Amino acid sequence: PGKTGGAMAGGEGPGAAKRAKAAGQVLTLKVMYMMQGKPWHRLRIAGEESLNNLVAGILDVMGYDDMHLYMLSFGPKEITGAVFDKDSEGRKKKLGDMGLEKDSMFRIVYDFGDNNEMLVTVEDVEEEGVLPPPKVCSDYEVRIEVLQGHGKIWPQYGGDPLGENEDDEEDEDEASEEDEDDDFDDQEDTDEDEEGWEDSADDEDED
Repeated sequence: PGKTGGAMAGGEGPGAAKRAKAAGQVLTLKVMYMMQGKPWHRLRIAGEESLNNLVAGILDVMGYDDMHLYMLSFGPKEITGAVFDKDSEGRKKKLGDMGLEKDSMFRIVYDFGDNNEMLVTVEDVEEEGVLPPPKVCSDYEVRIEVLQGHGKIWPQYGGDPLGENEDDEEDEDEASEEDEDDDFDDQEDTDEDEEGWEDSADDEDED
C-alpha cells in the first residue's frame, strides 16, 4: 500500500544479481483497484504462476485476507475459486496460458459480498525474465515483485485507508494553505465591512 519498492525489471538495486533468478515468461501488470481514489500497484509475476497464486499475491500486496471467493474475467471466460481451496479451478490454470499480451486487460472480483473489483492491464510480457526468489502469500510460494504503488488501499473491513504517499501529503498541505488564505481573505472582508459601518455612523452623527 502507498509507495512500495522492489527491484525494477532487469534486477536493479544492491544484491539484485544474487537474488534474481530465471523465471521464464514474466508479465508486468498494472492492477487498478476500483475504490475511492483509484489506487494501483505495478507488479511483475511469473507466467508459470497459477491464477490462484496471482490472486494470493495481489491480496498480500493489498493487506487483505484470503477467506472469500474470487472471479477472474478474461472476456467471456470466467474462472471462479478461492485462494484457500487447493482444488479450485484457478489452481489448474496458469497465467501464461491465458493468451495475454501487451495491452490485454482482464478483471478480478474478490469477495462477492463487498465486490472488491480490480482492473488489470498487461503492460509488458518478457519471454525470458528474472525475478527475486518466491515470497509466501497465503501459504503459497509466489514469484511476484512489486515495482510501484500509488494511492491508499481502503481496509478490507472498514477503517482508515492503508498507506499514504508523498503526493497525497503534498495535496493535503496545499489544501491547508488554501484554507488559511480563504480565512485571511474573509477576515479582510470583515474588517472592511466594519470600517464602512463606522464611517456611515459618523456621517449620521454629523447630520
